[in-house]
Amino acid sequence: MRNVLIVCLILFTKIACAQTPMIFDDDGPVMDVGAVTNYGVFYKMIDKGWIKPLATIADSSNVLSAPGIYALASYYRHTEIMIGANQQNTPDSPLCTKLGCNDSTWNKVWLTKFNPKASDTRAGYPDCASLYRKALSAQPDHTTVIVETGFATCLVQVLNSPADSISSLTGAQLFKTKVKELVVMGGDYPKGAEWNFQSDAVDYASLFTRWTRQNGYPPIYIVGWSLGNIACSGAPADASIETNPVRNAVNAAHQSDMDCVTGAQRPVWDQLALMYGAWGTKLGKTTFFTVSAGGTNTVNPSDGTNSWSAATNSGHYYLIADTEASTFANYLDGYAHKGLLAESPRNANLAP
Repeated sequence: MRNVLIVCLILFTKIACAQTPMIFDDDGPVMDVGAVTNYGVFYKMIDKGWIKPLATIADSSNVLSAPGIYALASYYRHTEIMIGANQQNTPDSPLCTKLGCNDSTWNKVWLTKFNPKASDTRAGYPDCASLYRKALSAQPDHTTVIVETGFATCLVQVLNSPADSISSLTGAQLFKTKVKELVVMGGDYPKGAEWNFQSDAVDYASLFTRWTRQNGYPPIYIVGWSLGNIACSGAPADASIETNPVRNAVNAAHQSDMDCVTGAQRPVWDQLALMYGAWGTKLGKTTFFTVSAGGTNTVNPSDGTNSWSAATNSGHYYLIADTEASTFANYLDGYAHKGLLAESPRNANLAP
């Protein structure tokens, strides 16, 4: 703890140094291999004292999604963080099936190499809605940040949940009472089409319709697809494909993106959501984002396309880059820079 306080004094001049209580909700290492880079950034931000992790959530119905998160938690030495799994078979729309939203061509072999649990599946993890309820009910009011970078499946399951033995509050009441803000990666602004929203169009349409300031919910801050293309990130170029799970997965999936090194990097869509969720628009003297005026984001339940309107402030905001692309790359990327993904896992003897 003393070391964390020293780092705070050095790095966080003029801003408060406090760990942000966070639930990280993601589809996990399934179709989009970028998830493995997300967790590298997430765990290193925990190591630096910026995030107090409450839970991680695997919102895909792929039975290996939660085990994939556990594999990365094992590598980064953060298996103390509870993992919840989507135990339902959603999203399951025809468009989701067409996009292969719950499919993977690489994660089974990857898990065999990096997950220390044999024959691990989602059945070995708590239900995501129940874990959400447990984590939120234990927190002070209006303090928890939820970062959603996958599907809205588990969020909607919580929204629909009644009071139970975990909490006398419904899921909607827990969100209104315990959550400070929801940060979502999805859509494009002012309008467009993006994979997360397309894959889970019905749930995202419901989420944005219900989660408004008029209905008593905290604000939503959104990272759009175009913003996430500002930079690329990956494991160090000299990292061993045999021992580094991030390098191995990105190489195996070999997904191509404009301006990224295929087989080595992915765009930083979800990592920007983690950055904003951890400390807002700025870190130290660097301002990374500005925030749009309040408006209303609407998602089409048929095809997942979204549109933004400033006519009514529903407590929805989207992020805008406020610094050069190189600043994001320097902070995040380990492949060609010395960012968070260049750093090794924490010492196993250190307390979380």
